[in-house]
Amino acid sequence: MNVNIPREILKSALMSEQKGMNDAYSFGLNKLSATMNLYSEAALGYSYSFNDNFQVGAKLKYLYGHAALRTDFKNMDLRISKDEWRFDGEGKIEAAVPGLQIVKDEEGKFDDVEFNDDMSASDFAKSSGTGVAMDLGITYQAFDCLKLSASILDLGFIHWKNNVQSLRKSGDFVYDGISYDIHQRDTA
Repeated sequence: MNVNIPREILKSALMSEQKGMNDAYSFGLNKLSATMNLYSEAALGYSYSFNDNFQVGAKLKYLYGHAALRTDFKNMDLRISKDEWRFDGEGKIEAAVPGLQIVKDEEGKFDDVEFNDDMSASDFAKSSGTGVAMDLGITYQAFDCLKLSASILDLGFIHWKNNVQSLRKSGDFVYDGISYDIHQRDTA
């Protein structure tokens, strides 16, 4: 799992301390992203020693994908004022998660996200995709007290083919709060 949170989000949490509440604030959220891959692997590796000081190795892996999620935001801005929060930009979410359903309306626009509550751990054991990867490594014993090593890990891919959902959204979204009259009571 990898999550990138831009510092502008932390600035938005502290905005009322920096300026008066009547001012508007603008934050760029282009670096906001999340990537998650859940997979199992079966591997076969081999290493070879050229001499006492120099060794190379490789591992070939078969990847069995269970679930994946990836987000990508472009030109995403958040403008905050005392009256509203306005998100503007474009974003994309791609997911291959068992039991997840992105619901779209008649025009193909985002409507809702539903998750099957009847899912069990065994449903995640089923394949949502497969792939291959390789690891490469090298070690060199420079001195008795110093061993140098370098490696390339997880060089490969998973092709997600089952449970794949995708959503693209561009434009703006305005959140202007929730109105509730404390004096209004439910008489039923």
